[in-house]
Amino acid sequence: MTDELVVVTTTAPDGEVADRLARELVERGAAACVQRSPIRSTYRWHGQVHDEDEVLLVVKTVRDRVADVAAVVDELHPYELPELVVTPAGASDPYGAWVVDQVGGAGRTSAAGKATGSTAPSEVRRSR
Repeated sequence: MTDELVVVTTTAPDGEVADRLARELVERGAAACVQRSPIRSTYRWHGQVHDEDEVLLVVKTVRDRVADVAAVVDELHPYELPELVVTPAGASDPYGAWVVDQVGGAGRTSAAGKATGSTAPSEVRRSR
């Protein structure tokens, strides 16, 4: 597994869709953590400018799991063309190791149903 930490951003039309995406991404082991925040987006779609309330999802994962993130988004997202922007990220060594452990743990399955590496111990916790 490539341990390169990345942040994937996507948007959802509402909190219900955002919550479902976040939960599925983490439960399927494609993401270690997903943060959700309400935003206002201005964009051009089919030749018209739109202003819409959306929910921004910030997905923490590793480069090797981006395809799994994309598969979950493609499966569950209602948009015709959902945003999927991948940005390389740096992190503290402990946090980066936690992300890698969460998305590559034993007993975890990728979004495609493939088993992955070792499970993080239950005492591993993020601090805020």
